[in-house]
Amino acid sequence: MEEDSAGPHSPYDAHHEEKAARHARQAAHREIEAALAASHAADHQRRAEWALAQTKAHEEETLLLLEQTQRNEQETHQVRQEAVQLLVQTQAHEEEAQQLLAQTQAHEHEAQRLLELTQAHEQEAARVVPNEIQSDEQGAMPQRPSGQPMRRVW
Repeated sequence: MEEDSAGPHSPYDAHHEEKAARHARQAAHREIEAALAASHAADHQRRAEWALAQTKAHEEETLLLLEQTQRNEQETHQVRQEAVQLLVQTQAHEEEAQQLLAQTQAHEHEAQRLLELTQAHEQEAARVVPNEIQSDEQGAMPQRPSGQPMRRVW
């Protein structure tokens, strides 16, 4: 067997070993970079999943708030309708109260007129009674202030 002319430790082999070592270092460095990139990618993946979960939670919360807002708007609409009905009823009661007040004032006026008539009749009766007593004493028929005779009721 012949020995290789370059020998076991020839400059050619040293150059190849150096180149292979450099390639191995570069491969190791790239492997580290790839592992680091994979770690970053996994971290970004976790963050993206967390952000997605947060987004879904916010979306669900937003939908709940939207539903609550719609219920509140319906309740507000109903309350406004009730308020309008109460306002209409209040105005009707106010009109009725004003009519009752006017009737009460008319009744008070009529009562005052009747009181004045009663007082006038009492005054007339007070004038007639002494005339009757005097007429009875004289035996004549009692007369009204106008001079007309009065009939006896008893």
